[in-house]
Amino acid sequence: MEKDENTGFRITSNYDCIREKKTFEKVLAVLMAYAHTLIGNGTLRLSKSRDELAYDFAMETIMRHLEHPENFKPERNPDLVSYLKRYILQRLVSNFKKTSAQKNELVYEQDDAVGLKVEQSFINSNDIHSLLDLQAALEQIQKHLHGKSELLELFNLRYERQYTRAEVCEELDISRNEFDNRIRRLETVLKKVRNHQAEK
Repeated sequence: MEKDENTGFRITSNYDCIREKKTFEKVLAVLMAYAHTLIGNGTLRLSKSRDELAYDFAMETIMRHLEHPENFKPERNPDLVSYLKRYILQRLVSNFKKTSAQKNELVYEQDDAVGLKVEQSFINSNDIHSLLDLQAALEQIQKHLHGKSELLELFNLRYERQYTRAEVCEELDISRNEFDNRIRRLETVLKKVRNHQAEK
């Protein structure tokens, strides 16, 4: 662990020190600062939840490394912090921004801090028939998930409340593997609902 004035905080030896509280906190702060830059504030959701997202991405980055430390190859680049930033954190943020929810969100204007123009634009571009279709789809999803409480609570957290994967795991006290298992089952149900809606 060392401090280089040109490159910032670095860990170039004793890589297990990331598990120590003092080092962990420093790495978390560095990753959160970098995440802030990557996230940007181009949409209303990103701007309003930037701090939370930065924390989530930073924590997810560290957890992924701790789960698979063998992926870090110090012979290529001895700086663990650089690896976390460039190979894990960047990918997490990039994948997040590619999700349909983010790509479909309207960019808000700087002088519209509360998003009134975005809200009005949404209302103008989504007529009552589209909103009724959305309501019908939600009702169909609820119907298909009846009796499947673990999938229903996952749907509510992940899609309706837009929790991150890490937040869902913490809220439901489940492992990442269990999350992946449940999300696959949930996606199967959602696909059925989409196909049913498309047939109408």
